[in-house]
Amino acid sequence: IREYRVEDDGDYHLVLQDAGHSSITMVGEIINPLCDDVKNSPYLAQYTAVRKEFEKYILPKHKVQRGFYKLQGICFYDKKHGQLGCAINGIELHPILSFVKF
Repeated sequence: IREYRVEDDGDYHLVLQDAGHSSITMVGEIINPLCDDVKNSPYLAQYTAVRKEFEKYILPKHKVQRGFYKLQGICFYDKKHGQLGCAINGIELHPILSFVKF
């Protein structure tokens, strides 16, 4: 995880980079469980757990502890609109459903 930002809706926007090629990136999003659109989701507990786990590794200046992370989530194609860390084809991992640091 190269860096992260907090989106206007409170989601965490992560810039994920290839371990061997730092110029290859894609976006991963951790949902804000307080968002009106997800408060009644059957996955609310899972979204909350992922967010809590991610927050253990946050550092100042939009950084995250160095290391390797295993993330699982849903493949989502977003229109390219200048997002930080956008993949060449616009693919994202959104939402992230599992987050583990090695």
